Amino acid sequence: MIRTAVRFAALACVGITLGACSSGSSAPKSTPPGPSASSSAPAAAITPDVATAMVSAARALTAITSYDYRDLDASHANAVRYLADPFRSQYESSWTTSVRPQAPKVHAVLKGTTTDVAVAGVDGAKVVVLAFGQQTVSNTGLKTPSVDALVLRATMTRAAGGWLLSELETVSPDTPPTRPSTTWASPDLAAALLSGPDCLAKLQTIDQAHFDARFQAMLDCTTGDLQAQLRGRESQLRTAAASSTTVGAVAVAGAAELAADHASLLVATTTTTTHRSGPPTKALQRYLVTLRRGSGRWLVSDLAAPALK
Repeated sequence: MIRTAVRFAALACVGITLGACSSGSSAPKSTPPGPSASSSAPAAAITPDVATAMVSAARALTAITSYDYRDLDASHANAVRYLADPFRSQYESSWTTSVRPQAPKVHAVLKGTTTDVAVAGVDGAKVVVLAFGQQTVSNTGLKTPSVDALVLRATMTRAAGGWLLSELETVSPDTPPTRPSTTWASPDLAAALLSGPDCLAKLQTIDQAHFDARFQAMLDCTTGDLQAQLRGRESQLRTAAASSTTVGAVAVAGAAELAADHASLLVATTTTTTHRSGPPTKALQRYLVTLRRGSGRWLVSDLAAPALK
């Protein structure tokens, strides 16, 4: 109970990775990614202005998921400079009623890190950013610091001084499935934003009755080493399907980069697994997804489930 009392409650989120469909060849980045300088992405894909909002979101989220009981004033000042209403009022309320009175009592230290960001939508003066990160929590109620995964959907609003965080949602296993927003994107990016998450949902959906058709759907939307790994795991997947049924859905997706022949996405998925006995179990997964263009289609070539450090 101590941990819950002193941390900003809206940010409690534990990610569970599913390694069965992940190549694991990529490591989480130490700094938030944006469109690379060498990218051949068209201006209509991820503009410099939107990229700035992505970087601003990473800084804001790192600030609001961090504080140190030894200098709460500094922690508070560092966070609120990135905030705008209505989220600023929510943050202030939580800070006043929970963090400031409780943190010193339990020597609470929270350190948030934003590892990856992507743009999930653009609407006029607002940019929706999907962020992956982690939060290390230490206090007198814990024998050792705990590390929790974060999956956050942040709305950034244009302000006189740049971009400010105005709305925040924690993505959880109970987050309803959503179709990626593509109205803001270039045609190439829109196609990648739809193809990548759709394939990921197929990779996480498996049942015995329809195994052959579902396995073929996995092969049809992948390429390269990932497809080869799937072929090598067919027997393992078939055995798993005999004992349980898993349905995957996309909670939120965003674009990190688009080039002429490849795209990088962040995708958070939810899975519901029904076993032969016992209640269904839900889980949240985070993925860095790489797509390659082939024969006019976007195919998933690599998946990486970011590990906690």
